[in-house]
Amino acid sequence: EALQVRLPRSPGWGPLIEVADVSFVPSFAWLILQEQDSTMRQKDALAFADTFPSNTTALGGISFDALRFSRDESAMVVSAASSFSSVVFDSQVNQPPTSDTLREYGVLHFATHAYSTGLLETSFLLLRRTPSPVLLRGTDIAELKLNHPLVLLSGCRTGSGRLQRSTDTLAQAFIIAGARSVVASRYAVEDKVAFQQMRYVYDGLSRGLSVSEAVNRAKRRVYREHPSEILAWTTYFDLGDPRFVPKMTSSWLYRLRRFLSDWAPNDKWSRI
Repeated sequence: EALQVRLPRSPGWGPLIEVADVSFVPSFAWLILQEQDSTMRQKDALAFADTFPSNTTALGGISFDALRFSRDESAMVVSAASSFSSVVFDSQVNQPPTSDTLREYGVLHFATHAYSTGLLETSFLLLRRTPSPVLLRGTDIAELKLNHPLVLLSGCRTGSGRLQRSTDTLAQAFIIAGARSVVASRYAVEDKVAFQQMRYVYDGLSRGLSVSEAVNRAKRRVYREHPSEILAWTTYFDLGDPRFVPKMTSSWLYRLRRFLSDWAPNDKWSRI
């Protein structure tokens, strides 16, 4: 996305993201198989949120900060999707979710910490930090049987793995499990920044854009707001079927906030 190209109708240069959508597909054969998906799902979105208010240490001395925007992010997901959506807070998680639970939803959103080592065996999503940690490990993700959902992973480095083994990422684990598209991160990302960028992505999805269009539109918006912060607008990317348009039936309050943002762009509308 950051590759410099000559911009049309402009004497200058700019990043590729200004003139093209950039997405990643596992393979052409995999993409052909996605055209056969006509699955009907009972519910729209399921979001996992980390709302424990203080920092904690778990698993070999690794420190995990409080995610102060996780509750807002999960509430935004439910508002943007429909009334047929749910939030699972960390205090409600006693064990990793099963295939039977996750298969009911067309959108799975994880507003939680992630830990990536470059190996599925030791990478995980942290669904609960305290009193006893609950992990969804990369190997367990790959063994799930999902119903071709869109999966959004707003935590750090969820799409980052070893160069020689591109399948060893949490994003790829969800593709193996049956996800049709995954939005993941390359780098570490601050809680507030993750919330802001995911809000931009859901703004696009709620307008009926494909996953690729929504993610790339969000990246352009971040680039135009912070052009010098390359890690901010190249952090998130989509992996999977770029044509996928998930079901989004936004609440009236979410549509009102979106309308106000279009009419008078101002970050204060994001707090409605």
